[in-house]
Amino acid sequence: MAGVALTGRLLWRKADIYCSLAASAIIILIKNTFLLFDIGFILSYGATLSLAVFGKPIMDRLPVHMPKGVKETLAGTMAAQLGVFPVIVYSFNTLSPVSILSNLLIVPMTGLITVLGAVTALLGNLFLPAGQLTGGIARLVIDAMLFITESISNLSWAELSIATPGLFIIILYYLVLLYVRAGYPRLPKDIGRSVLAGIMALCGILLIFMCIPDHSLKIYFADVGQGDCALIRTPEHTNIMIDGGGSINDEKGSYTGENIVVPLLYDLNMTEIDIMIATHGHADHIGGLRTVLEKIKVKRLVVADGPDPGMAELVEYAQSKGIPVDRVKEGALILQENGLILKALYPLEETWLMPQSAATSANEFSLVTRLDYGGFNALFTGDIGMETEKRIIKDGALLECDLLKVAHHGSKYSSDESFLSFADPKLAVISVGRNNYGHPGAEALSRLENQGATVYPTLERAGILVEVKKDENKMRITTVQ
Repeated sequence: MAGVALTGRLLWRKADIYCSLAASAIIILIKNTFLLFDIGFILSYGATLSLAVFGKPIMDRLPVHMPKGVKETLAGTMAAQLGVFPVIVYSFNTLSPVSILSNLLIVPMTGLITVLGAVTALLGNLFLPAGQLTGGIARLVIDAMLFITESISNLSWAELSIATPGLFIIILYYLVLLYVRAGYPRLPKDIGRSVLAGIMALCGILLIFMCIPDHSLKIYFADVGQGDCALIRTPEHTNIMIDGGGSINDEKGSYTGENIVVPLLYDLNMTEIDIMIATHGHADHIGGLRTVLEKIKVKRLVVADGPDPGMAELVEYAQSKGIPVDRVKEGALILQENGLILKALYPLEETWLMPQSAATSANEFSLVTRLDYGGFNALFTGDIGMETEKRIIKDGALLECDLLKVAHHGSKYSSDESFLSFADPKLAVISVGRNNYGHPGAEALSRLENQGATVYPTLERAGILVEVKKDENKMRITTVQ
């Protein structure tokens, strides 16, 4: 864009910011059209366009006696953020209250760094010691800038987490901005104010209607690849999370947690988790939970009361953040509210009935939970195998369910015929991704279908939403694919 503007000056043509923006964007997009969907491209051009549209009007309204440098930086920052605010919130689910303060300190330094960089490049090719000197000065300025930004970002209130706004709200925001910039100045002051007041009142009414709570039970099965993650929003808007996906390859952080689970939580307006349930300590179930603990407020962690060394690190991290940890077993009431009950079915109360071998897989100590709401029932089985399923059968009445989260990603060693005959699910959801284990197994699929269950694997359906209204007791199923 700067090149287009400078070329215009060389040709004695008047520079126009909108033409320069359009021309530079076309040149860039001819080379790579997909950049149109790149967040860096969108933010760069959105901020520049917003500066062109709102920069001068904002500057004209700032105090006259304010120093020119501060005034220009403040107006530029406010104008740029005005245009890209919805894009930032939609893409990153964050808002920085300190951005104006940081820009007041940083913007002058970036100009100096740009000049020093250009001088360094020039002098370095002509006389290396001189280039090294200016480069060293540039490095000092850069270090100072990074120190300031890091110090400000470490403030507890430097970044606020915000749920993903709907497309309708974003469009409404830009329509109001368009009126304020283009419509309001062209109308008589009294009429313009009345119209603006009417628009704001209409926006408020629409937002109120959009925020009317939906008193239905929602169960989301996230597509986290070869792993488990279920999100539950109760009619009273209690947010429950069962497992968080992950991978054994997650060493310095969870790709699944960072790029799938946390963004999904913000998209579903789950900015805090009331109950986090970790079924057992395998990476494909709890790998993403640490990331959730880092980025989202969690009020309570629930784990199985049994031997599971793989759970120790997650429990310790939760306790270090002051999150209470409950260890539960058969009969424990995890949640009860207005016609909804969530309780534990396994591990068993009688410890002598539990696996005794030290070599027993953590799968067989998975926390199994049951959710009852009106006439609807759901069973979440972790990764238990057939032997554990047979242990739970002792009280078959508690197994009957409408929705079954199939154990162990549909492994052929789970979903035993006797267990399924007691459960008798109408819908069976298999949380599974591409894998080398043969999941879901043909044998397990056959047993589920013979029982009359409709099978929905996340590998084929991607995300799955099950909605239940108390009065209807029927499942409404929506899938991504």
